[in-house]
Amino acid sequence: MKPSRIKSFFSLQAFLLLVFLLAIKPVSSVGIFPSSIELAYYNDILSSSFFIRNDDELDYDVSVSINGELADLIEIEEELSLVKAKTQEEVKFTLDLRNTVLPSGRHEATFSFTFIPSGKEGQIKAFPVVIAKAFVEVPYPEEFVELSIIGSSSKIEDTIKIDVLLSNKGIKEIEEIICEASMPDASGNYVLCSNSIRNLPAERDAMLSLTCEGDFPVGSYPFLLSCNYADKTIDIEGSAILEGNELSVEDFKISSDSYSFKLKNLANSNFSTVYAKIHFVDDENKTISTINSPAVSIDSLEDKLVEGILPEDLPVETEEANIILELFAEGKIVGKEMLQTSFLYEPQEEETTEDGAKETDENGRIWIFVGIFALVLSFIVALSFLLKKPEGYF
Repeated sequence: MKPSRIKSFFSLQAFLLLVFLLAIKPVSSVGIFPSSIELAYYNDILSSSFFIRNDDELDYDVSVSINGELADLIEIEEELSLVKAKTQEEVKFTLDLRNTVLPSGRHEATFSFTFIPSGKEGQIKAFPVVIAKAFVEVPYPEEFVELSIIGSSSKIEDTIKIDVLLSNKGIKEIEEIICEASMPDASGNYVLCSNSIRNLPAERDAMLSLTCEGDFPVGSYPFLLSCNYADKTIDIEGSAILEGNELSVEDFKISSDSYSFKLKNLANSNFSTVYAKIHFVDDENKTISTINSPAVSIDSLEDKLVEGILPEDLPVETEEANIILELFAEGKIVGKEMLQTSFLYEPQEEETTEDGAKETDENGRIWIFVGIFALVLSFIVALSFLLKKPEGYF
């Protein structure tokens, strides 16, 4: 295609696209204002309004749906069904808080306005939806602290670390906040740890870390966190995790026809299904063969012996075997170890059955008869050749 034709082709495409865009009525010609309304909080019926502005040349059928925390407390005073072209309509609503006690903080409802060109319901597949919100801000007390746990894990043996976020939502400075965590360790003893912070300004956040030491092997530990300030107490429950290898393998042994290993559960939790994938690999760690060990269940902090039988067709021909062992618990891999072990793999020879021996004997007899028959036949042929008279004699 010539460059001039290519240029003409793209120019035509751009023109058609421009015509198409101009033919589409922009959604922004219908709008809601204000987009967000804050209602002053008090225990009564609160009233307010949204306004629909239609700058389009079309009339629109309107529907409104309300969602959010306050949706059940809101009523629209007069249902609006039509907004004519180049007009503005008011949507009045009420929020009834007379029989409702809202906690401190922000509470809102979302109004979704759907506009359908009037008389074109069957022709239009998608309709513009405009969102607006109404909310109330319930004030906090003079002294009010919100507590949240942002981290509760550790990789240090016998140590649990809990990170807490303290948010002062009130209008007064908090002189002191004391937090204490309690939890049982693996021995059943309750461990207590605490920390405190002083002079937390109003509308400010602060981090607090608690370090708990005890008999904590790898696993999960539930705890109760209590924070006290200004004669108030906040309690929150959580779960801390000591990270690490939960399961391990010791004393791996293998012989010509079997293997065994000790499975150790280092975690403070039970596992219903644990098994190992045993990979026999070459010097380049390429897998030669893989077998699965029997699946077992194991309780927390328990040791269990796992034993298995090697398959007869195991394709391992060397006395030196490299093994990669993968541990699976509840269907997920939890450990991987490279083992180097020496063993002599001697596949058992096939045993000769009585029927097999008889078959071998019969085959031997057949071959003997064949040999005798061939010898006799060759003797007859040689004798007949010797007895035949030469031609020219009579």
